[in-house]
Amino acid sequence: MRTTGKRTLDDAVKHAANGERVRVRQNGNEAVVVPVEDAALLQAIEDYIDVKDVRRRRTQAARTGAAPIPWEKAKKKLRSS
Repeated sequence: MRTTGKRTLDDAVKHAANGERVRVRQNGNEAVVVPVEDAALLQAIEDYIDVKDVRRRRTQAARTGAAPIPWEKAKKKLRSS
């Protein structure tokens, strides 16, 4: 992974477009600029984990007989917390 010093964001994007991962630091903040393929892979992994979690929770709910919580009720509860 390449680490930027005084390079510009343009430089970081150019390196990422060529397949490199670039760590960017500014004012104590840190981020990584990655190739599009890496971002797509990370998204696919996240989606896979989400699907597995949903399936596990559905199986658990079916086993215990738990009723699903309506989205509007869940959304209201999330907003109040």
